[in-house]
Amino acid sequence: APLVDLEDPAHAHLPSVVERLTREGVRAVVLFGAADRPEFARELAARFDGAVQSAPRDALLEGALGPELGACALGEGLWRVDRGHAAPSEAQAVLWRDPASPWPFVCPTDPRPARPLAHDPERRCGAHRGLLPPEALAGDAASDALRRAWAAWSSPAQLADTALALEPALEYALTGYTASSPPSEDLVAVTGLDGSGKSTHVDALARRLTDAGLNVGVFKLYRQGAFLRLADDLSARTGRGAPLAGFKASRVVKLVDSLRAAQHVLAPLRAACDVVVLDRWTETHLAAASSQLGWSLAGHGALAGLPEPVARAWLLLDPDVALARIAARGTPPTADEHAAGLRGYAAAFDALAVGPREVRLDATHPPEHNAAQVWRVCGDGRRGADRGSLTVSPPAPPEASLPETPRVVVGAVEGRWPLGDAAHALLTAAGEVSFGFRLEATAAHALLDVREGRAVSACAPLWPGALVRLYPELGALTELARLLDREVDVVAWRAPRAADFPWLPPRAATRFAARYGAALSALAAQHGWPEWAGEDTA
Repeated sequence: APLVDLEDPAHAHLPSVVERLTREGVRAVVLFGAADRPEFARELAARFDGAVQSAPRDALLEGALGPELGACALGEGLWRVDRGHAAPSEAQAVLWRDPASPWPFVCPTDPRPARPLAHDPERRCGAHRGLLPPEALAGDAASDALRRAWAAWSSPAQLADTALALEPALEYALTGYTASSPPSEDLVAVTGLDGSGKSTHVDALARRLTDAGLNVGVFKLYRQGAFLRLADDLSARTGRGAPLAGFKASRVVKLVDSLRAAQHVLAPLRAACDVVVLDRWTETHLAAASSQLGWSLAGHGALAGLPEPVARAWLLLDPDVALARIAARGTPPTADEHAAGLRGYAAAFDALAVGPREVRLDATHPPEHNAAQVWRVCGDGRRGADRGSLTVSPPAPPEASLPETPRVVVGAVEGRWPLGDAAHALLTAAGEVSFGFRLEATAAHALLDVREGRAVSACAPLWPGALVRLYPELGALTELARLLDREVDVVAWRAPRAADFPWLPPRAATRFAARYGAALSALAAQHGWPEWAGEDTA
């Protein structure tokens, strides 16, 4: 294969690079720096249908981040020096490291520019290795103190990406060049802060459209149920010492549920109606991710698979007024219904509500007045042949209660409910998503399947506890593994086969099955799980 520099703009779109290599008959790729950019290495291994191997110098920065060496030259004028050793006189800049301590160490008597390196032998910080000690990735007070101590040597964006296990460079390489889809003439969205009167405005707009003779559907994106409780649980657990990547996992759960709702509820509604009024849409994900996590979902594959409305009505309201309205309801506020959260949403909404299809409305005006404004943009001149009808999307189905703890075989077993497997079909129908996103979504929805009571007798083709051994940089898998272990009984395990992963190219599936199988075998030996013999083991 020719040398491909992924930082070269000509090679920046990773799916195109893989497609070109395959088209040109390349049978093997060699990755330089795979350990330094594990997210890209992981993605290439999952996409390329051929051999993938790492170069002898797997980590180009191993000299900076590897084992204790005393003093080590990294480049012209740049040296890494371990505690207890002196930097040579020719050093112009020094990277100081204390392998025995997670705390920063800067030599107080050396005036040369210096930056401490965190000790991270397991590469839990992934591509951000060295920026933070792994002990700083949790949400408790001790981790927070570590992050504050290291804040002087990294930008806030770097710290956030490291702590939350975000991968903006990879996400851009996958979706940064994705063209937006044309708007759907049968969709109109109404959005705004909690307390802005969205439901009332949706009803007013739906009545106006129905009076014009159109068959109208109403679809609410955010539903209640086990998925929302799981998302809130993952966020809340960070304060008790779980990885901060749980915040990202919480958003992943909500994103995939939106895909599920769009496929199973919105699609049939659109087929039966002339127009569907959306009670919130993808802008809620965009605003929440950016204001709460600094995570840009613009162009993300999980949203690229959702249709764009022909018009979007923004109910603009002062956050303090929204808070007063929420308090007047007399119901407990949600996790986002507080002053900082609403102000973050308001700023994000203000930035998004720009363009010819965006209708900015004063949420304090009467809903009928605002509905008329939206009608002039999206419906004026459109009339139905007959008197219209109104259909409201059904709520999420009631959840079953589990009579007993699910008995799970770790591995794919025919005839058993495959935990988390539905996420693959949803993501395959969406846009480009990373392999890591797919693994996190599958693990989260395996837990969701358990909590929704879908399977007393189940199997788990992908087990988070084994995945985290392969990909320690995917921090959310640690907590998902802990929760799943607690909520099911593992009765046996079965070695994976390439056929268990049809969403991967054949050779990539074979490669993944071998690596994942080794990790799963080690985990099974640790826990004493018996091998699957075709029946439950007592």
